[in-house]
Amino acid sequence: MIRLLQPLRKASNLRGAAWTAGALAVGYWAGVKDKEQSLRSLPSGWRACCDANPLSAKQKALAPKLAEIVGETYVQSNVEQKGSRVGKGVAHAVVKPGSIKEALEVLQACVDADACILPQGANTGLTGGSVPRGHEHGLDRPTVVINMSRLKSVMPIDNGEKLVCLAGAGIYDVLTKASELDRESHSVLGSIFLNPTTAAGVAFGSGGTQTRKGPVYTERLLYARVNEQGKVELCNSLGLRGEGDELYAKLEAGAITQDDVLPKCKLPASQTSYRTEVCKLDGRVARFNADVHGPDACRSEGKVLILASALSSTAGASACRNS
Repeated sequence: MIRLLQPLRKASNLRGAAWTAGALAVGYWAGVKDKEQSLRSLPSGWRACCDANPLSAKQKALAPKLAEIVGETYVQSNVEQKGSRVGKGVAHAVVKPGSIKEALEVLQACVDADACILPQGANTGLTGGSVPRGHEHGLDRPTVVINMSRLKSVMPIDNGEKLVCLAGAGIYDVLTKASELDRESHSVLGSIFLNPTTAAGVAFGSGGTQTRKGPVYTERLLYARVNEQGKVELCNSLGLRGEGDELYAKLEAGAITQDDVLPKCKLPASQTSYRTEVCKLDGRVARFNADVHGPDACRSEGKVLILASALSSTAGASACRNS
């Protein structure tokens, strides 16, 4: 009997060895592929090749012009940037405006110099979307990154039911402010520890993991766009009193109060119909981050420069327990 069992044991051992070897091979292959993925990068930027188009006189003067607007400390030239996971490229300049007026002047200067413009928040995107790309991708102009991280005030209005956020405000900062009022901010995502900006959420329609909230959407916005004549124009539907420098100063100082809110403004600061729309099978796009209805800033993907937005919050845990 023992002799009969020995071949079976050997066969079993061989099968076990084969399974182990197979598992190790699969693990090794997966590790190689993961390493390949982590090393992937976008082409390394403008003027990466000897065939790159030469800079015009206005483009050569652009970085000094930007330094005049925001100060030399907040302008860097020929900067290589990397995305959080993939993407790498060289920007002709990275500029960080410290006020709304500076942001508008920077935008106009870039348009006048015929530069590509890339709005940027915290550069936390996982797909390289906020990283400059080079002429090998078809760009025939230098790229300027307008980083909005210095503008990050968060101000509650309407008893905390809405939060007015400057473009550089991070979603973790918004959550912290909402929690002080026993409210919950819109974007409570897995990436919240990276503190991506609220403006990026509006620009890409992020979120949508909770049907009661839906993806980021608001019609209460302050943003800049470039018209057909190449001039920057401001679009303001925030629903706040004041305009120009008076409004900008209050936003930048985080000094907006309920007295500044226009009672007649009933524009939505969230997409309340998401929970029903996402379940409809009527031929329309159901997933709202692929739906480009609404103001230009929503799902704009950098085609406009978002300066501020008002976003809805929801009741906190204790309020829900008591209701």
